[in-house]
Amino acid sequence: MRRARAFPGPIGTHAFQVRASRFSLEKFISTFDSLGLSAELTRAVAAPDMRERLASAALEPAPNTPEQFKKLIVGELQRWKNVMKDAGIKPE
Repeated sequence: MRRARAFPGPIGTHAFQVRASRFSLEKFISTFDSLGLSAELTRAVAAPDMRERLASAALEPAPNTPEQFKKLIVGELQRWKNVMKDAGIKPE
């Protein structure tokens, strides 16, 4: 990937979250964890064949906790807010 000199490091990231919309986040986390699904999903994406399939789509699995995911999203929102502000970009 070519990188602009003004932006050392990755320019953007993608994050995917497994979630069911009919539950509140807290209820979903509680249910998901009580069924052992969080650990199972983490094991699944760590399997060599799954990592290979994800890599072929230019994806790198990085399983994390709901709290870590929230921190990632909040950080990305702030990061891009700062980029927009510094560049004088206004939402339309």
